[in-house]
Amino acid sequence: CMIRTRVLCMLAPCIAFRCCRPGLLTAKLPAECMQVTTVQFEGTDGSILAGLLTEPTTIKASSSKNATAFGAAAGPFTSRHCAILCHGFASHKNGFHLPALAHHLAAKLGMSSLRFDFAGNMDSTGPFRFGGYLKEVEQIAAAKKHLEHHHHKDIVLLIGHSRGAINATLYSGTHGDIPLVVLIAGRYDLTVNMMQRYGPDVLQQLQATGPWQQVTKRDGDGAAIKWQLTAEVSVRHND
Repeated sequence: CMIRTRVLCMLAPCIAFRCCRPGLLTAKLPAECMQVTTVQFEGTDGSILAGLLTEPTTIKASSSKNATAFGAAAGPFTSRHCAILCHGFASHKNGFHLPALAHHLAAKLGMSSLRFDFAGNMDSTGPFRFGGYLKEVEQIAAAKKHLEHHHHKDIVLLIGHSRGAINATLYSGTHGDIPLVVLIAGRYDLTVNMMQRYGPDVLQQLQATGPWQQVTKRDGDGAAIKWQLTAEVSVRHND
């Protein structure tokens, strides 16, 4: 666990900076160097999750120069190596810079990647949730299992943006089987987030009044997402 945590803390600032430098993600890449396949897989809660698998069409290992950008823990990459990209709140697999990240992983590092919609977002079925982080952690696990069993991939990298970064952190803490993790703009104190949005007594109000009807604009197209804010009590078991 100590090794995984140190790798996470050392790699995240380095890779995030390299991937998000001005102009790097906006540069045009040749479409013929990769192929994109639509995939679907089932989450543990029965939701059908929609994703896009990007693979380099030239099967060769990445250069040692590019590989060392990911630290000494990473060797040269091939199309068999795969990253999972996780979107943020009210976003989707084509939000933020995820398509550009997928293209650069394929074109520059020779690595495959899967980006998918969490349940209730864009093309995936299931309810939209304001909370439910641990459910989305299990959806990452389902994505990993699907890639391993149906596409014969080795999952070596997990990238999360905003809410996706929180999910990636939780996944690393509960599963710990993906060696490289990158967090982009993730929150570390979710209680402050709730208080900022709804006030310090939000749980007491919800318990007294029942669910609140909410509308959120989806990232990108601004489509309205209608959902209910409820007071859910989770039980944490300490090992």
